[in-house]
Amino acid sequence: MQSIILHLLYLLVFLFVRWNDKVHGKTSEAFYIWIEDPESNYMYHSELFIMTRKQVSALAVAHYVIN
Repeated sequence: MQSIILHLLYLLVFLFVRWNDKVHGKTSEAFYIWIEDPESNYMYHSELFIMTRKQVSALAVAHYVIN
């Protein structure tokens, strides 16, 4: 019988941004979050994160669970 090993990564992203409409636009801006091994250049996970103006004004925290 083989055992199943599950690896979870909990990632918290704190948004410390001073919003500027000229730089970020009036509604939202998209960023990619990458988790990779720098030695082998293997990409473990990538995810699109969309930061809205409302999240910045509320000091929002983005929570991710990656398995």
